[in-house]
Amino acid sequence: MFEVIVRPTGITEVKRVAKSGAQVVIVTWGTPEGMEWVSISAALRGLVPPPPPDAPGMYALSEERALRAFAESAGLKSDEVLDVNAPVYYPSHDIAIRGLLSSGNAARAIELTSEEKVREAYSRRLKASPSPMAVTASVHAFAACSLGHE
Repeated sequence: MFEVIVRPTGITEVKRVAKSGAQVVIVTWGTPEGMEWVSISAALRGLVPPPPPDAPGMYALSEERALRAFAESAGLKSDEVLDVNAPVYYPSHDIAIRGLLSSGNAARAIELTSEEKVREAYSRRLKASPSPMAVTASVHAFAACSLGHE
């Protein structure tokens, strides 16, 4: 499971359909500190309205304590939580832009503005990046994984 809705009903449904004793893996964004994806996703600020103030946000389960509590809220035993480096490499700037345009956030921004504005926002962000990503167009995200079972 990746980017599950941070409500017990989402994980309870997984528990309902999984066989007894099945292993469930929950993958979510890791802590945002030092993650290049944070600056890339920030490119769309101003093109889409901000989320409601009470929305849990994409980093709600980033901390181990929160992730374990989420799994346990559905009656899963959280065996192990680990960080996984999950780099995404794009061979060119153009392919990076195409990949970034395929996200749900980009689709929403395009719907509210235009594809050209979203392309420009991502392109500016990639070119302004102080990391090698500006040259190699790679995105590094860290995911927290919880391996658990009933």
